[in-house]
Amino acid sequence: MQKKLAQHTLRFVEMTGVFCKKSIDEINGWRKKADAAEEKRPAVLALLKSAGVIDQDQEKLAAQMLGNHAQTMDLLEGAVKKIAEMQQQNRQKSAMDQGSAAPDPFGAVGNGQHDPASSLTSPFVGQRTSEKKASDLALMAGLGVPSGR
Repeated sequence: MQKKLAQHTLRFVEMTGVFCKKSIDEINGWRKKADAAEEKRPAVLALLKSAGVIDQDQEKLAAQMLGNHAQTMDLLEGAVKKIAEMQQQNRQKSAMDQGSAAPDPFGAVGNGQHDPASSLTSPFVGQRTSEKKASDLALMAGLGVPSGR
């Protein structure tokens, strides 16, 4: 009976030692990761400031966020959303740049339903005509001159 109790006690001490060793290794791993992140925090904070992402008054809050893993993920999520928004705006802008076709707001071009005298539906911008254009009618109405049309 004494021998069995001694064996169980030795086994318990051995298992406790193994558990303590693994726990210490785990803690040291987390500390190394935290130290590496802490070393990068000033550089990231400076980059955020120089890029204009944060203002001077937001610097302290950003430093706190970079010190907390969950808040760092929130900061990263916001940055990714902002980048995606800017990319979408750039795609829309490049589609409307000079040299590319813009959609016809009146749907009159190309379907044969345009009045050559109307500057709103004519496919020929600035075409000369002796008839009154829509812009002429608007000007005459503003001046109080009867348009006769």
